[in-house]
Amino acid sequence: MLPKYLKPKQTLVIVTLLSLLVSLDLVSAQETKPIKVGFTKTFIEVNEGDVIEIVVELDAISDKNVSLDYSLEDYEARAERDYLDLSGGTLSIPAGETKALISIDIIDNTKLEEEESFRIFLSNPLTNTIELSFRKALTVLILDNDISSESVLEDFEANKDTSDLISSLSSDLSSDLSSDLISNLAILEIAADSPLALPQQEEFENVLAISTSDSKQVFHKNFLSRQNWQNSSGMSLWYYGDNAEDITATFSAVDVNKLKQSQSSDWTIVWQDEFNSAKGTLPNENYWTIELGDGAGWGNSEHQYYTSKTENIFHDGQGNLVIRAEKLPEDSNLDCYYGPCKYTSARIKTEDKVEVEYGRIEARMKIPSGQGFWPAFWMLGNNFKSVNWPNSGEIDIMENIGREPLKIHGTVHGPGYSGGNGPSSTAFLPKREAFADDFHSYAVEWEQDEIRWYLDGTQYHTLRPEDLAAEKRWVFDHPFFILLNLAVGGSWPGYPNESSEFPQDFLIDYVRVYELPELSSSFPLSPTITTSQTGKWQKISFNFKDSIPERSLEEVWNYSISFPPSATKQYIDRIELITK
Repeated sequence: MLPKYLKPKQTLVIVTLLSLLVSLDLVSAQETKPIKVGFTKTFIEVNEGDVIEIVVELDAISDKNVSLDYSLEDYEARAERDYLDLSGGTLSIPAGETKALISIDIIDNTKLEEEESFRIFLSNPLTNTIELSFRKALTVLILDNDISSESVLEDFEANKDTSDLISSLSSDLSSDLSSDLISNLAILEIAADSPLALPQQEEFENVLAISTSDSKQVFHKNFLSRQNWQNSSGMSLWYYGDNAEDITATFSAVDVNKLKQSQSSDWTIVWQDEFNSAKGTLPNENYWTIELGDGAGWGNSEHQYYTSKTENIFHDGQGNLVIRAEKLPEDSNLDCYYGPCKYTSARIKTEDKVEVEYGRIEARMKIPSGQGFWPAFWMLGNNFKSVNWPNSGEIDIMENIGREPLKIHGTVHGPGYSGGNGPSSTAFLPKREAFADDFHSYAVEWEQDEIRWYLDGTQYHTLRPEDLAAEKRWVFDHPFFILLNLAVGGSWPGYPNESSEFPQDFLIDYVRVYELPELSSSFPLSPTITTSQTGKWQKISFNFKDSIPERSLEEVWNYSISFPPSATKQYIDRIELITK
């Protein structure tokens, strides 16, 4: 309010001056508002052999040239081995333009590898009128395009560490060789010009190093699903060391006599994740892969964006894995197929790490509640990438949609009976309680021609091939992998509304895989040295004996390779079956 003693003309002049000052401040604020620069995406998938151009963009036109730096950070993928930077670390966006490109050459090698990633970071925009936006980091996931040979049992190329290889070996490696040490094993990367290079080796080769020892050392590997070796006459490996003639091998397989005598229906655990890791940590990467992105709706018009951030997936330190759905602010810069992303969550799978062919698959979980939330515990056929869904088969062990708090679903999907046509059944708690109020166990018992669903140990649904329509094909006769996820929205559950509360947590106490009691016996094999080069790489073969029952070769559980005490290091590579 103006003082009463000012005259009207004086008042008019002051008001005019104040208005002018405010206008000047607004113009000044508009002129000095910084232009933001960032990636147009925060995650991309590429194939080996691709040359990708990554877009960096200003959110407005600048009247000056804009320069900024970028850097690349290895994760599983490594520079010069998996990708090449073609742009040089500095970008320039000319005045009047809004975009610049970073070119990356993804190297196409011949090695069968797991998915690998690296990250790109923006930094140091060389003008004070430019600032980095929310999208200043980008993750690139490289998809391997090499085909696995069914005869290769282990070549150590897909293993980034050795934590899943059971052995009593100890390690004492020379410092001139690159190595990843986990427990008592070491995987070494050998260059083609190394004295340790394998015959006719190209590029780089991973081998398993066996340290010096005064006692016998054993390399042992279990198969989660039984292997069929019926079309093989033996197994072989490459060996570097001085004790080729003393190496022995065994494999365990179903014993026909034990099989006939067995009457037990008790299940025994063959794999488990109890989620007892430290608070705030991510799932065990030896078991689980975290899937990323919006999946263009994942085939169900879902609205969540899956991340690997500990805001969305983490151990709670109390024996649970937490998958958390979060609501994003309206001004979020994260893009989804439908526009700015509304929600984040998480999805994990055991593909290529833990696969199951028959058994009891069980989890104890506490599901979230509310309109639009869709927790799921399910399985996909491991041939998913080659034959596509639903030909691969899908087994939904437990699904719940938030608008049905008292009901869960158990379903399968296959060719000609997918989506809303998948054979399904539902279950309720005895007193019609809400499932989200407490933990419950959910399981299937899966045999060759039958799948049974269980809630808290009580069976509520059975499906057999004859339950399908006559022309429909049963596709549940091969290995599957396990998935856990919390979707938000979709054509089936509907979308969150004003009643939906965020965040929502999906708690998993454990996931366990059981099989019937072991019915196997151990079958010893003797070596045949097919090359004779002491101190160099030698090919060693182990022939299957005529006395091994044919039925046993159809169901192999594991194999072991024993090495004698040695004063020198030993190395092995490419353990494979010899086809008939």
